Amino acid sequence: GRVRQVFGYWFVPSYVDSAAPLHWRQDARVSGVTNPLFLSPFWEVFVPWFGPARRVLAQCATFTERRASPDGGSPVKIELPDAVNVVAEMESGAIVTILQSGVAPFGQSRVEIFGDRGTLSYLVRGDEIQGGRVGEASLQPFTIPPELEETWQVEADFIRLVRGELEEGHPTFREGVGYTELAEATMCSAREGRWVSLPLA
Repeated sequence: GRVRQVFGYWFVPSYVDSAAPLHWRQDARVSGVTNPLFLSPFWEVFVPWFGPARRVLAQCATFTERRASPDGGSPVKIELPDAVNVVAEMESGAIVTILQSGVAPFGQSRVEIFGDRGTLSYLVRGDEIQGGRVGEASLQPFTIPPELEETWQVEADFIRLVRGELEEGHPTFREGVGYTELAEATMCSAREGRWVSLPLA
């Protein structure tokens, strides 16, 4: 049916230990300033499913402000957050909420989609999909057809694209620019504490 609300959770314990050195995902020189945790890949999934975002509101938190440099040098200031929370109003009318935390031991990463006719739930760890229609007693597991199963091969596809072995990547360059713009709007919102409309000026 018509999708009303979407929740995306990415919970990992990568930054729980405050004594651990700087993680590469917290190093803006390596990871970039617009992709904390797993934010951009979530947009790459959600935008094709639910359409473009009209505006976003985000909040970030850093619980360990300084960490030891990976090369053994002086402690460095953390530039990327330990947690990111986003609310997006999509042009389709759906409200997408993304909650991501790097300080979540035993957290359960998942995607939940709520529509006027039912619910879909996807558990990232374990690759399990459940669904239920309004009026049914509970969610039931879905079997994923083999032809729809995919494995993570982003890096391999990128290399093939550079070598000319793929005519066009997925996402396309234009789509990738759009996802980057959305991630930039998200971080701008967190930095300035306000809704940010899309497209950016």
